[in-house]
Amino acid sequence: MKRDKLSEIATSVLEWLNAPEIDTTSLRTILSRAVSVPYPVPGTEGSYEGLVDLTRKCRSAFPDYKMSLKKLVIDESGNTVVMLVNLTGTQTGYRPLSRGTDNSEWMGIPATGKKFDTHGFMKMKVFFLSVYVVDE
Repeated sequence: MKRDKLSEIATSVLEWLNAPEIDTTSLRTILSRAVSVPYPVPGTEGSYEGLVDLTRKCRSAFPDYKMSLKKLVIDESGNTVVMLVNLTGTQTGYRPLSRGTDNSEWMGIPATGKKFDTHGFMKMKVFFLSVYVVDE
């Protein structure tokens, strides 16, 4: 796959993650529902639904969450993109997503109201499914 297409897909995913609202309709234009997350965050599923759920929790726990692209490395032959990202936000805890649950902490850390600024990596391997329509 061409470098510009891989870059477009990676930045589209990043834009979706940074959007203030969780829009699954626009996500389906970027990712297949068959997406696999090989190393999911503890307590989430490594699936499309798990990715959406985690993003909802992040948006709630860190309302000002922002992921900024620092460096993009692309391997065209392997259809692989690695992004170095800067993550910033404020840990406020998140609203209960279901009645009767205590969601005031994030992965065991109580809400502090403190800001964070850190770096991380995101790696994506892009697969395409070809669909052929045959007239009879």
